[in-house]
Amino acid sequence: MVCEYNAYTEEGSQEVALFAYLGKFSHSCRPNCFRFHEDGNVVVRTLVPVDPGEELTVDYDSIRSQTMPIGVRREYLLRSKGFECLCPRCSAPADDTRSFHCCSNSPSSRSSCSGAHQASTLVPNLFTLTSCNLCGLVPTLLQTQAVLSAETLLTQQVTFLNEQAQNGGEVYEINALIDQMKSPHPHHFYASEYWAIKGRQAQEFNDMKEVTRCARARLECVKAILQFPSPDTASLQLRLGECLMNMAPNRAVLKEAQEVYRAAVVSFGITHGDSHEYSLDVSKSLASVQAKLKWKEDVMLSLQECSFCGCSNSSADPDVVLTECGKCHGVSYCCVQHQLAQEPIHKKNCKIPSGV
Repeated sequence: MVCEYNAYTEEGSQEVALFAYLGKFSHSCRPNCFRFHEDGNVVVRTLVPVDPGEELTVDYDSIRSQTMPIGVRREYLLRSKGFECLCPRCSAPADDTRSFHCCSNSPSSRSSCSGAHQASTLVPNLFTLTSCNLCGLVPTLLQTQAVLSAETLLTQQVTFLNEQAQNGGEVYEINALIDQMKSPHPHHFYASEYWAIKGRQAQEFNDMKEVTRCARARLECVKAILQFPSPDTASLQLRLGECLMNMAPNRAVLKEAQEVYRAAVVSFGITHGDSHEYSLDVSKSLASVQAKLKWKEDVMLSLQECSFCGCSNSSADPDVVLTECGKCHGVSYCCVQHQLAQEPIHKKNCKIPSGV
């Protein structure tokens, strides 16, 4: 029983180990510490500032369960660890993973409220909703039943689509089912699954703009639910950065990628430390993005004036028209004569830097 309830198992491995100090950590679904395996050891890092004497907690379940509903988390812990979770997050009056659009936004209603209800936990084994956090609407019984029916349908759709994807189902049939799905509230736990499924569909059609949109929505869903540092958030930040760089990276895309990778550097630094391979890899990705962004900005500056004589669109001559070099698009000229005059020098550097 000691091994069953207290042993540490590395994900993907059949081996288990007991650690004298790690086995004394309490569980929380909003932990202040994170544990991971490194070089035969288990490393524990704090995720948030911890006061002297404050209890240190970790998540006994996989990090992916942190976005699952209270009932799913409790059922797993009861089955695998022998206790019902009563951590502050599971004991809250509402389930932070199950948000729903305000019921005032029904087809028969003209009102438009951007607020949300959450699944209430005050009445055990009975699905009820909290009042809207914005307009204060208290859902009727019929509205509550409609919300539950929609969530049940979404559960069936997600389960079926994931099974079909794993078993190699017919692509056209799967895509037709995906197109019929209604997106849940952006902060509902199924929103992460929904956008993952939509992203896979877009990937099949090589629609990188849509893949990126789905990755962005999925990240926002997980961030809104967790609201604390998590390896899951860091991984999704890394995924979004990769999606952005797989698009045609204009300056706006590179700017967004830079902010996403910066956030990932901070996230992995918190969860794994700055010297961990995850942190080092994402730091390299950030440096690569910044190099490309600098090149783009340098090119933009160079395109604002003739590379030979220096005249620009803003000069005294209103007839100045700048034309980019047709090969590298990295410099501009005000006339063919000036381009030909600088050609012996420019042709040595007339190429786009590697990786840009």
